[in-house]
Amino acid sequence: MLLWCVILLLASSGDGAVFKIGVIYSPAMSSYKELIDGAIEDINSRGDVLPDHQLTADHVLLPSADLTELILKKQELDDANVTAIIVLDGHREPVHLEASSTPGVPRLYVSPGVPTTLPTGVSLYPGDAVLATLLADVVEGYGWKSMVVVYDDIHGLDTLGPFVNAAAFAGNRVVYMKVKTNRGLSTIRPQLREVLGRVRETVEPTIILHCDTFVTRDVLDEARNFVLLREETHWIITNLDAGSIDLSVYEFTHVTLTSFSLVSPDQRNASVLQALAVVAVMTVALALDESVRQGYDLQSQDWSRNGTLLDHIKQVSFEGQTGWVSFNQGGSRRNVSVDVIENDSGNLTKAGTWSEVNRTLGLVKSGKDGPFVFGNKPFRVITRLSPPWVTKKIDSESFHGIDKYEGFLVDLMKVLSKRLNFTIDVEKVYDGELYDKEIKRQFDKGVHLGMVMKSMREMRRKYYELSPELVEFGYTIFTPKPVKELTGLLSFMTPLSPQMWIFFALAMVVVSLFLTLVNQVNPYEWRWLAKRGQVEPSQGGYYNAWNSLWNVFSSTVGQGAENPPMSFGGRIILGSWWFFVLVVMASYTANLAAFLTVKPVNPIRSMEDLARQNKLEYGFIKTYAIKRLFETADSFPLLDMWERISANPDWLVDSNEEGIKRAAKGNYAFITFSGVKFRRISELCEVEMVGQPFYKYHVALPHSHWLSPQD
Repeated sequence: MLLWCVILLLASSGDGAVFKIGVIYSPAMSSYKELIDGAIEDINSRGDVLPDHQLTADHVLLPSADLTELILKKQELDDANVTAIIVLDGHREPVHLEASSTPGVPRLYVSPGVPTTLPTGVSLYPGDAVLATLLADVVEGYGWKSMVVVYDDIHGLDTLGPFVNAAAFAGNRVVYMKVKTNRGLSTIRPQLREVLGRVRETVEPTIILHCDTFVTRDVLDEARNFVLLREETHWIITNLDAGSIDLSVYEFTHVTLTSFSLVSPDQRNASVLQALAVVAVMTVALALDESVRQGYDLQSQDWSRNGTLLDHIKQVSFEGQTGWVSFNQGGSRRNVSVDVIENDSGNLTKAGTWSEVNRTLGLVKSGKDGPFVFGNKPFRVITRLSPPWVTKKIDSESFHGIDKYEGFLVDLMKVLSKRLNFTIDVEKVYDGELYDKEIKRQFDKGVHLGMVMKSMREMRRKYYELSPELVEFGYTIFTPKPVKELTGLLSFMTPLSPQMWIFFALAMVVVSLFLTLVNQVNPYEWRWLAKRGQVEPSQGGYYNAWNSLWNVFSSTVGQGAENPPMSFGGRIILGSWWFFVLVVMASYTANLAAFLTVKPVNPIRSMEDLARQNKLEYGFIKTYAIKRLFETADSFPLLDMWERISANPDWLVDSNEEGIKRAAKGNYAFITFSGVKFRRISELCEVEMVGQPFYKYHVALPHSHWLSPQD
């Protein structure tokens, strides 16, 4: 009975065929495997498409342009007997597409710019002619009469044929500029900056960006530094995958960014290529379903290779994640509908809808408000190298302007430039101290801000204004780090004092003398036993003066006596010595471990400790404001310290570098502001900051008088 049930089960399951779809990935799109598998699983779980059949995927990773490897991958698909092939190739190289396709099997292309001249090719991405017509209609809808077109190597100017013709026919002024890319599909930054510099020189507020997704991100990021993202400018991004770019980061620039969306509103944050990959699976499934309904022999592959399945794919028509899906006889997408999206204060707003059938646009341009802070003028700053506020990048030669530097103040200025939409022009970078008079001289030349921390002293107000306080500092003490004494070959003696080692050596001598004396007078010792002939004559000298000292020393280092005393008195003396050595060596071992692991304590912990000691000299920078604090002091410890400093004027230094180096050499304590710890961190290996900061003050950024402190 059980056997018949198994036979019936196998017979009933034999009616359903398994259709295999080949999926070819370029390395850049290999992450789509799970997406394809999920789409196939959804179709298999449905009851209205291929209800009695199953779909599976045969995934093949497309290799590099090595023709031999491409042919091998092609042979894999030949052997797999796939019914259709979905090509996920983001590099737009026809040699890949042609070499990795099984003849006669329908091929569905997802990436943009793929030619559909191959007889079995079907493209789900709208053709270049469709997108160029869309761009021409949108430009006409906005009423643009002049513009700049920035395009890259990947898309090329030839993909904008209908737009170029329409612009020329309408008499529009169009300037075309090309952004070069490398093999990794990323921009060449110096060349990109050169292009954007020329765009700025055109003073053109309307810009069309016709680039790959990654290039689009780079262009927008650099355009902000060239003051090309502001309220007066309007950009059109032709890339249908602009929804995967976070345009909300440009919210505070008040720029108008218009982009095109092929996907449904609930999918706009996803990549359009991901949506098209899912649509490709559904397209194949619907075509297979139609073939099954028409009764084709599923045991033969002819119906899928003789053009029948391809005809059914071209006849597919359904509503998908990318709008209405249908194809013409050439295998291109037709009746395309695209939403025109504007980025309004970080939010995506639908401004109109364009259809290939009905090319009318009811564009509603969203209003923007909010002034551009400095107009087209760059914000001019000076700074000095001062970690952690401003430091030069290791690979600074590869960058331009403020991007050469990093640090807290650099990050702060970059955030402000994004919020208030201005570009930063670094006028001059100082490597040494930047004094008040030099800052004022630069402000008189038109510099706006000093990107350097300055204490908020009232005396500085005669030179420049100060921003609101940024951080609190104070003065502190830098002293040499305490070192362990007697390091080197004699470091093992450090756990015990010299007096202890001397007493220990004297004890060894005394014990050895007692053992020698006992050996001389006790009739039961080795010397008398040898005289009586009870032992060998040579054994009688076991405990003479020299051998007694040797036996005591060997007991000290844990070896024990080679021949113990024979008399009861001698054994008491040597046993007592063994116990004494046990206690001393245990204490020595414990102290040695503590000496090797415990960090020595700095005796200087405050200004009071520094004033009471006489070993260390101390001082500060001659021109620092703390000098007046010492001069006017009338009590301990500052009064006592100033008396000693006045008597030794050479204790004062000219710079932080000199003070730190002097403290590192030893015998000197340097009093300076606590920020030095961050600025000279690489030089503080031999010094340490002790105590709590005192004489605290706030620091701010200096700026020219015309810029109010509130700004």
